[in-house]
Amino acid sequence: MSVEAPGASCRGDAQQHCITCGDDGVVVRVLEADDATAICADCDGVEQTVAVELVSPVRVGDELLVHAGVAIRHLGVLA
Repeated sequence: MSVEAPGASCRGDAQQHCITCGDDGVVVRVLEADDATAICADCDGVEQTVAVELVSPVRVGDELLVHAGVAIRHLGVLA
């Protein structure tokens, strides 16, 4: 899957890594959520707080693409 950079300051290299901030998009699953933030876990079970205002509403079990602590795309519900 090709992921576009979320903003003008982020520019991807050939492998879609952000050469500006060094952060990559990561797919996570929502564990807890409110209107502005969610607690999410990546495929390794590492949890982080994510800003979700750009992709709201989100619910437990949803899958999100996260870049630099901000959800940039709602990917749907995990199967």
